[in-house]
Amino acid sequence: ELSRFLDLMDRHCRPDVVKGVVANKAARLQVDLWKEPKEAAEAAKLFAKRHAMRYFEVSARTSEGVDAMFHDLVGQLIDAHHPT
Repeated sequence: ELSRFLDLMDRHCRPDVVKGVVANKAARLQVDLWKEPKEAAEAAKLFAKRHAMRYFEVSARTSEGVDAMFHDLVGQLIDAHHPT
């Protein structure tokens, strides 16, 4: 569960740690058997927004979105530790 993992991060990581929600398209289909994939994605996006995190969808099979996700997260790290 994301909330539990986020609580652990908040307790054990520095407060300025960069966080994001990354949804693998294949895994997203299995996240919640009671929700349609689109509903599961919307729930993940809402969770990310509620916790001031960015939301990314990637494909482990095709690598779609992976480069953009890493560039975004690295950019956040650089901005957090070396503000202009």
